[in-house]
Amino acid sequence: MGDLMVSCSRDQTIKLWDTSSGYCIQTLREGHSDWIRKVALNPKGTLMASASKDETILVWSIDKVKSAKDLSQQADSILNALREHENQIDCIRWAHKEANQTIDQSDYNR
Repeated sequence: MGDLMVSCSRDQTIKLWDTSSGYCIQTLREGHSDWIRKVALNPKGTLMASASKDETILVWSIDKVKSAKDLSQQADSILNALREHENQIDCIRWAHKEANQTIDQSDYNR
């Protein structure tokens, strides 16, 4: 399999694509209840985050997504649901590795 690309749509689906063949290898229909506005893969390509008009961010396991055979297995691919927004989410991005190291080393007691 070649490089992985993800796309999202107003039809409430996320598609995983094999860019070397041009084929869609998985269509996710579980998770969001409204227009999916953005998707992003983490730098290692092991996790995906999706942001929606339904005011949620979902974190997905790419390995579980690729092996999901039905809707219940797609739902099992969701590792976390973040639900604290009060309006649609228009942007999402993983922090760079350097940012994570800085956060981990911070003194939160100041």
